Amino acid sequence: MDTVRRLTVEAGERLGARDFMLSVSAGTAVTGGSKPMGRVHCWGINETGKTHPIVLMHQNSGSKVTMEPFIAALKQELGDEQPIYAFDFPGHGASDDVPDDSLCNASINGFSQVATDVLKQLNLENATLIGFSLGGNVAQNMMDRKRVGRVISSGAPTVKISPTGLVNGFFPDSVTLPTGQTITREEALHQLTTSELASPEARRRFFTQLFPMFFHPDGKSAAKDGVLTAYFGPTGSARDTLISCVERTQPSVRTGITNLVAYYKAEARNTVGLVTQPQRRDEERKLFLSIDGEKCPFGRTTTRKTFIENCDALSHVRHVVIKGGRHGALVTHAKESARVIKEWLEPHMPATKL
Repeated sequence: MDTVRRLTVEAGERLGARDFMLSVSAGTAVTGGSKPMGRVHCWGINETGKTHPIVLMHQNSGSKVTMEPFIAALKQELGDEQPIYAFDFPGHGASDDVPDDSLCNASINGFSQVATDVLKQLNLENATLIGFSLGGNVAQNMMDRKRVGRVISSGAPTVKISPTGLVNGFFPDSVTLPTGQTITREEALHQLTTSELASPEARRRFFTQLFPMFFHPDGKSAAKDGVLTAYFGPTGSARDTLISCVERTQPSVRTGITNLVAYYKAEARNTVGLVTQPQRRDEERKLFLSIDGEKCPFGRTTTRKTFIENCDALSHVRHVVIKGGRHGALVTHAKESARVIKEWLEPHMPATKL
């Protein structure tokens, strides 16, 4: 049994979760219709509970195992009547790898369709989505889905779809490349405006350098420690768990940053995650909560103002900053995050399912 699968089994047992697999599909007009994405590994907790379900989605190159401290805290805060589900994205954690002919769907939009398929197969209605990092962008992107009632996002910036937009949203103040060179965000933005990066292939190589830990094919680089510290701080078991998950992640899925540029631009979506909707009546708008660490490198683009500006489908937007938290505040400050979510959910969660 590989390390991540063992960690998944052990964590599931500690959480009292039902362990199961679902076969899922994804596809768009751009990527060529629905294609099999393999089986995703799921946890079901308190499945007979009477309130609307919560569905959790993890970060890029991670798995639901990295969210175990948060799930445990959420379970304690919300009690035995709260159904909680979590699953690993295709190519991640204990899920199957994505088939070669479906790799074009290893993107936020493709994973949004996978999550929608999971909701449908489990017959979950009026669900609250909680997404961390990549999972947050997927949750934001599902704002207009019928089975979604509320969205909670952590560490997931909403940015304009363009190479410069991605750097503005996802690039920290500076990063050390595998060559040992340190590059700042301003320098990266300057390089993106030069003619040397005019071709898609040049930009692909550039982004592989900019995001070496998660988007380099072998998942290893000189920047690993810096990225882990940005997530969870300089010490802690969460770092080791994430390393195991990164090394397990399907390499061609880990490089999915290129799909953000290629497929979202082709689909004319103007933001990562949040999609501008036609003007909606107040009663049609979705409730949205953003929880972010005080020291999260994406903090400049995860504000109440940027969320409201980028999506008309939102209503009652609340933004909470966790003091001392980093990108992974949902995990490292699990109890505090769970309390914030309980307070926010209680007015909107009826005692029984609709």
